[in-house]
Amino acid sequence: FPRRSEFLLATVRLALDAQRHECSVYAVNGHVFALVTRPAIGRSAGSEVVIESVALGDDPLKAQAGGGVSGVPHRLLPASYLRHLEEGGPMRVGDWAVLPPTEAYLVAEAEGDRVVVAAAEHGRILLASAGGREDSPERFFVVDPGEAPEALEAPSFVEALLERGGSDPGGSS
Repeated sequence: FPRRSEFLLATVRLALDAQRHECSVYAVNGHVFALVTRPAIGRSAGSEVVIESVALGDDPLKAQAGGGVSGVPHRLLPASYLRHLEEGGPMRVGDWAVLPPTEAYLVAEAEGDRVVVAAAEHGRILLASAGGREDSPERFFVVDPGEAPEALEAPSFVEALLERGGSDPGGSS
């Protein structure tokens, strides 16, 4: 799709075992990426699905305002990530490639939205809790393909990179 940021593609209302669910279908970085179903299907998984309605979200063929540049609103990016970029921090830290804000993207999860802020070989990604709220500490997670997110103890972006596969924080850019 020309739209590169995350956007709601469709909302599907469905019923399983007489319980109603709503499934939001998101596109991220030009691909159908996330299905978020609430309440969770749980024990009804494998039951007959009855689709009650489908409501289309945003038009995936229409470039977003601002020339179609992707990115996450700055208010959702972690402050320590933004500081790292503003201070001219390296774009590579150990095995990690730091994503510029135009390439960072949101991932909707049951626990809340998270932002992909760095990537490493073999599909490993570094997530940060979205929100950047002053009243809550930044939280970081490492995700390996096919695995659940693993919470890190690191209190800042660079420390999260170093905790999982990073080496020299002053490494080459």
